[in-house]
Amino acid sequence: MPDYVPPTIGYVNMEEGFREMDVVEGQISPRYTYRGPNPLTFTDKMGGSTLATINLKPSMRQVLLLFFPGGRNGEKYRILPIEASPEKINRGQALVINMCQKPVAVEMGSDQMLLERGQSGDVRLSQAKDRLLHVRLAVKNDNGQWKKKIDEDMLVDKNGRLIILLHEPRNNQYRITTLDASI
Repeated sequence: MPDYVPPTIGYVNMEEGFREMDVVEGQISPRYTYRGPNPLTFTDKMGGSTLATINLKPSMRQVLLLFFPGGRNGEKYRILPIEASPEKINRGQALVINMCQKPVAVEMGSDQMLLERGQSGDVRLSQAKDRLLHVRLAVKNDNGQWKKKIDEDMLVDKNGRLIILLHEPRNNQYRITTLDASI
């Protein structure tokens, strides 16, 4: 099986021209700066084909952009923007985002929430015991019954700033991906 080769992707910044991005699957790229009008357009090279576009709110200062296959209007990717500034995610806090196809019930420590698809909620990391935060995730089955999908401890820094993605990559297998928002 051939190794994954990330696509060439970049954007045009009014101050610097075309800026190619370092893309590694499953990792946060280095920080980039964009100054210019909406939409922010990502291409495969200067003046190349459009891979994805997104309109960002002017109030967004530190945004994590997640690229997913299956864009609109012939674009290769769709983008989910996540506000990751210290004002949005405080120290000792995590932003939990439901990226699953169905609503999920989440319990992290003593914090409980019901998140619809695309919704997010906050969790206090300070309640971790010995750096472990207990996580439970349940999803309704076709009969309307809640079924536990995840019941595990997650290693966290009580003073960290995290983004926690709840997702189902394939075959109804639910996963938790944790990203450091301090980057």
